[in-house]
Amino acid sequence: MRYPRKVGCPARTSNLSCLKSVRASRLSAAAYDVTRSFSRTQQLGLLPFMPVQDFQADGFWFSAPARTLVNNGQFATVPVIAGYTLDEGTGGAPKNLQNGQQFADWVRRVTFADTSNARLTDRVLSNILRLFPKDVNQGSPFPNRPTGASAGTTDTADPYFSPAWNQFKRAASFYAAWRYTAPHHRFLRQRHAARSSGIWSYVFAQHDRHVQAWRGVTHSAELPYVFGIGAGSGLYPPLSKTIQRAWISFVNFHDPRPD
Repeated sequence: MRYPRKVGCPARTSNLSCLKSVRASRLSAAAYDVTRSFSRTQQLGLLPFMPVQDFQADGFWFSAPARTLVNNGQFATVPVIAGYTLDEGTGGAPKNLQNGQQFADWVRRVTFADTSNARLTDRVLSNILRLFPKDVNQGSPFPNRPTGASAGTTDTADPYFSPAWNQFKRAASFYAAWRYTAPHHRFLRQRHAARSSGIWSYVFAQHDRHVQAWRGVTHSAELPYVFGIGAGSGLYPPLSKTIQRAWISFVNFHDPRPD
């Protein structure tokens, strides 16, 4: 485990006394450094922002893996509003995959928990490579033209966005679909199947000029608009007001469409 080693603690242990003795500022700095390293060096088999599976220890929050609970319909059927950004994967995808073979190796390592069925693994991997081609124009960040609600500022004249390796855009597209957008759609379909009412979804597609072009509309890009912060650093005020009205309306009336 790279994180404990960063703060001078044993790499693998069930005893947390060492980590508990480390100052919070040092823990925070180590966490930032470990997370940032995912975009600098190959971390085959590893991903940042993995969910905490506390059910394996004491089941305090969840009695089983979240996927199992959702698949069994064990979730509250209350109104929900959820969404994702246009380029969810740019912040978590590796930037150093130089060719298609390295991309395939990365996908195989991070995607498959069980590779004992080689025929099934190869078939799934083949479909992934087909759905996420090497064509850089199909990668993330995606083109983002202005709309009635968004000032879409992605530079569509430059399909590469430094760094220019198409494997990064390919990896960003896959990472977004695998970790964010596909689970999102699956969950909403399951809620719909359970006859849940008040299901609202959105795709946030505003790329601000102060954000590096290669990031596009990256993970959590909508938060400054929800809270109305960053007006002097690229925030598009009309869209922020629209989002705030929608959130407030949802909280009060379970419907994000304000009157």
